[in-house]
Amino acid sequence: PLIIVFITLLVYCRSYSVPFVLDDRRNIVQNQSIFKITNIKSIWNFRPTRFIPQFTFALNYKVSGLNSASFHLTNVIIHILTSLSAWWLVNLLLKRKSYISFIVALVFAIHPIQTEVVLYTYQRVASLAALFYLLTIIFYLMSEHVKSSIKQLDKFESVFFYVLSLFTMLLAYFSKENAYSLPLVLLLTKMYFVEPTFTLKHIFNKKIILYFSITMFIVLWIFVTPGMLSPLYGFAKGFVPRGKTDISHVDYVFTQVNVVRTYIRLLLFPINQNFDYEYPLVRSLQNIPTVLSLIIHVVLLIISFILRKRNRLISFGILFFYTTLIIESLIPLDDVIKEYVLYLPSIGFLIACSATGFWLSEKGGSHILI
Repeated sequence: PLIIVFITLLVYCRSYSVPFVLDDRRNIVQNQSIFKITNIKSIWNFRPTRFIPQFTFALNYKVSGLNSASFHLTNVIIHILTSLSAWWLVNLLLKRKSYISFIVALVFAIHPIQTEVVLYTYQRVASLAALFYLLTIIFYLMSEHVKSSIKQLDKFESVFFYVLSLFTMLLAYFSKENAYSLPLVLLLTKMYFVEPTFTLKHIFNKKIILYFSITMFIVLWIFVTPGMLSPLYGFAKGFVPRGKTDISHVDYVFTQVNVVRTYIRLLLFPINQNFDYEYPLVRSLQNIPTVLSLIIHVVLLIISFILRKRNRLISFGILFFYTTLIIESLIPLDDVIKEYVLYLPSIGFLIACSATGFWLSEKGGSHILI
């Protein structure tokens, strides 16, 4: 882990001089609610579903005013913590320390696709959501895997870690809305690594039910609360603003079929990156590029299904990737493609790739570079 910390600090050592840009101005520079950290109500009212990042901006302002270096240093620290959480999670999934966890965490930490989240100050919303997302899975696993020689202590630790997972889940939910896919990933975690034999108990498990119930309550609260600043309202209206045009919800979802293929390409070959893509819209699934994209997605999901027993980590990584993309692939954003969307899903992708490399290496007796 110390190597990961050192390399990440080295990679981003020149980021502290980057000025505030674009949404940073509205959400930080011109956002008077963060200028007084004791005014919690004002910070909350600015955008309730992003309260946690806004509160950290207020902390930064309290410490250093509008000195962008302070904000960037905090972003880098959060990115390091997220990388270490990825390392911790994979070790828990495997129930042992492994080179796979190190590779996943290191590549995640220095992958070029993460630069937008780390350098673009406001995208702290994405990194904080990812950090608390991973910690929720980690604490849930710890609540399930507690083993003590004293039965009462065993039960106490299990409840403690479960309550901790609920707390970090709420922190994730009030960091960014893409975290609402958490119950699905927690269900997958239980199916793959807690009780590998699937039964209805997975769905009707009390812990899992509470995760889903809290999530549904928060989503309903967002829909019924007037004036809530949330991308979910784009879904409710059925369109997404893009300059002076309106994209239908169907067109947005169709376009995401190709966008996710582009995301996979960017993770494998991070070239021609762009902060503001001009991406062609898809009005119909009846075109060759979109059909090819569909084939790629279906093949990957079939591979995940086939390997669900032979190599659970690969299968889980693929499903983690697609599940964590669900929210921002189905609910319209202002742009059909944004690199910051990949921050959390990339962890699943890297888990699948790293596990595949080690699995093939063990089967073939050859060394495969990830």
